[in-house]
Amino acid sequence: MSQLPRLAAACLLLSAGGLMTASEISAQTGPQQYEISIDTSVNGAEVENRMTYMCMGAAQLNRPIEKLTGPRCPNQTFQRSGDSVTWTAQCAAAKGEGRITFSGDGKSFSGESTVTAGGKTVRTQVKGEVIDACSL
Repeated sequence: MSQLPRLAAACLLLSAGGLMTASEISAQTGPQQYEISIDTSVNGAEVENRMTYMCMGAAQLNRPIEKLTGPRCPNQTFQRSGDSVTWTAQCAAAKGEGRITFSGDGKSFSGESTVTAGGKTVRTQVKGEVIDACSL
């Protein structure tokens, strides 16, 4: 399988870059270990359901999606409203949009994204929650 589902999930997770609440909480409490479920489908067919773990501190929560795509995708927009961040990307290789919403206490999040590339539509849903403190 292509890297498209992983890119879509990474874009969705990293789109939280502008979310001040979660990063401010992380700056006060230190890095947190998130348990994250990722459900991915391509053209409507379920292709992957998995669980992963990610240690994120304030720096990781503030790292924007441009770090992943770099100059290959200069046309990206982010909009923050409360605890949610939405994003759109119009890249040469792919087009996508997504939303991620953090709980007010920064201890959980959920989101979804849709990325279209090469005639395929990848939909990714993520849910995560803090399970412990961690070290970066």
